[in-house]
Amino acid sequence: MDLPIVGRSAELGQLRAALLAASAGSGRLVLVSGEAGIGKTRLATAVADMAADYDIPVAHGYAVDDPGMPPLWPWRRLARDVPAVAAALEVDAALGSASARFAMFSDVTDALAAAAEPGLVVILEDLHWADRTSLKLLTHLAAELSRTRLLVLCTYRDPDGTPLAEQLPDLLRAGETRSIRLSGLSAADIAQWLRIESLDSSKAGQVETKTNGNPLYVRMLVDCGLDLGGHPELRRLVLARVPEGTRDLLGAASVLGEEIDISLVAKVAGLSGQEAGEVLDEAVRAGILRVRPSFSFVHALVRDALYEQLAPSQRTALHHLAAEALAGTGLAGPIANHWRLAGDTGKTVHWARKAAASALEELAYDEAVAFARLAAQIPDARLILDLAKAEYLAGLISASVAHCEQAARMDPDLLAEAALVVTGLGDAKTLSAVDRMAAAALRRRQPDAIRARLLAQRAIAVADRGDAADLARELSAGALAVAESSGDPDAVLDGLHARHFTLCAPQFLAERMELAVRACDLGETAEQPLAAMWGTSGWSTRRSSAVIWRRWNTRSTRSNTSRPLVSTHWPNGT
Repeated sequence: MDLPIVGRSAELGQLRAALLAASAGSGRLVLVSGEAGIGKTRLATAVADMAADYDIPVAHGYAVDDPGMPPLWPWRRLARDVPAVAAALEVDAALGSASARFAMFSDVTDALAAAAEPGLVVILEDLHWADRTSLKLLTHLAAELSRTRLLVLCTYRDPDGTPLAEQLPDLLRAGETRSIRLSGLSAADIAQWLRIESLDSSKAGQVETKTNGNPLYVRMLVDCGLDLGGHPELRRLVLARVPEGTRDLLGAASVLGEEIDISLVAKVAGLSGQEAGEVLDEAVRAGILRVRPSFSFVHALVRDALYEQLAPSQRTALHHLAAEALAGTGLAGPIANHWRLAGDTGKTVHWARKAAASALEELAYDEAVAFARLAAQIPDARLILDLAKAEYLAGLISASVAHCEQAARMDPDLLAEAALVVTGLGDAKTLSAVDRMAAAALRRRQPDAIRARLLAQRAIAVADRGDAADLARELSAGALAVAESSGDPDAVLDGLHARHFTLCAPQFLAERMELAVRACDLGETAEQPLAAMWGTSGWSTRRSSAVIWRRWNTRSTRSNTSRPLVSTHWPNGT
């Protein structure tokens, strides 16, 4: 029997008002926070029930407590309920950069706005575990909610030390955001609960004192018949509810994560699928698991208690079995994490590299950095350079340059590649380091295309020095000449960029316009998107940007290229 919610009438009133406002065309974001077990999920379930009363559909996503969680996992879970979101999440990695990610965020937002025409509730749970890319997408959506019939309800615990802590101020500043902080139940609330359960309500004060009103603790004490002897330590209460015949399988399941795949947990536990299913069914009846739609623990605290009761050797062995069982799935992030916890460094590095590459393809740069950092735990120059490339894409410029220098010191054969990672970004110290690497690489024999790109890199790096304008122009001229002789379109594009960047005085306006038009022409055949080249330099005048943009726009409509220019990098030329 589902019991009515006690002690949350004010919060339920706020949520009903938000639902009605959203259904009337004024979308809302509601952030529900509180400690573990305080009733956030129960409140979200109540909102879903309210929506059903109004025939409003509900879409559900959630993050999980797993360092191997793939990027955008909450949104991919939600996409099962809103198929248009799944299509919007598919991106062309060739577009690269933050511009492509912005386009993907806009596509997801538009897909949800369209799906919400008849009204829609989106529930995103456990955002304290969410990845940065998921949270940035949520922030983008929040800014657009006022024009939709969408109610977005998010739950989270204390976000300190998580990506959510960084993103939360932006979410709270969104115009249609409401915040609800759940606290413990009062003695009067608990007394009402006990009366519903036909228990002695006079003990409500003692229960409130021992549980601080945390509903999960209250629930477990109620299930134990209000045994108030001693402190209600959660692990003891959880394990007391676990049927003896299910403990081994649930221990294996706690290693795998919040969600439980029957075939996977059966492999890890050494059971048949039918045997595992029967045990999981018993755990559901005991209130340890729920079905949503797959098996999952009723609460992260329950999983934590089961995981903590495993002996260290059991955990290591189970993580080893989990990694092997997952090997055929291609889920590189979870596999890398299981090998890490199993203590196998070599396999951790192998799968972490795969996970980082996968994250880059999905434009999840922050997550790529995390996996690349995990891979770089061994002193290998290539792994460190891979980390530097991910950091550059994530905007961690100083860290990227430092790792480029480290990789080049460890393996001089990587010097030229390291010198070309960070382009035209950073403070004076950063640009000086890039210039040093490029200059050192030029003292070694290089193919003409690489030599041209290194000269262009130097030209841009020294251009901001007040006493180096002549040197910058000399370097850019050399870069363009060598690039043209090489015949490599990307080298020529870099040469044109450097030359345009260094001819910043008014007397060079005509030449700058000619260079930019050449770049537009070449941008159709070069491997790098044109926006990536011009994104950091800007144009000398509004008139030149307008002329060149019109020229490119005319040509791009006739082109068959699959890499359209990302217009967000261009200034307004009107």
